Amino acid sequence: MNRFAIAVAVVGIVGCGGSSSGGVSFTIRGQSFTAVETISAVQTTSGTTFGVVALSGRSGSCALAASNTNPKNTKILVIAVTDNFAAATTGAFTVAATSGKLASVKFISYDATCGDISAQEAMGVSGTITLTSVSGNALAGTYDITFDSTDHITGSFTGTACAGVNLTGTSTTCG
Repeated sequence: MNRFAIAVAVVGIVGCGGSSSGGVSFTIRGQSFTAVETISAVQTTSGTTFGVVALSGRSGSCALAASNTNPKNTKILVIAVTDNFAAATTGAFTVAATSGKLASVKFISYDATCGDISAQEAMGVSGTITLTSVSGNALAGTYDITFDSTDHITGSFTGTACAGVNLTGTSTTCG
């Protein structure tokens, strides 16, 4: 299975999008991160509909996902939201909630062989994701997240849609 898909599945989501709104910067577990692009989509998997936003440290993330290629040497902040497992709408979503408007967040780090660098990764344990716009697969909003590493970040995102990309396939390529 595509490791990016596995990482996304770890936070309970699968998805991808187009490029937009890079330039967001923060530090997680001592690792500096600057988003080069923001990608987003709305998908349904196993009867659950969710919105996903990925702030990527690498350009071309949608094309990588479309070609089922794992991203090497990059970091990604993945945000997933669902409204009680139905389609995400505008509003506030609680990080690490188990029902209602809930959000899952993971900061992922990959090495040169597309392997996870677990010591640099973190899960969101509290906070709020607020969607201000949902237009097809394009999601926009703000985040205020505290991680299991005790790092805290705030910011905004605007994702451009990349519909029809499925990250659940098998990948043999590292790119």
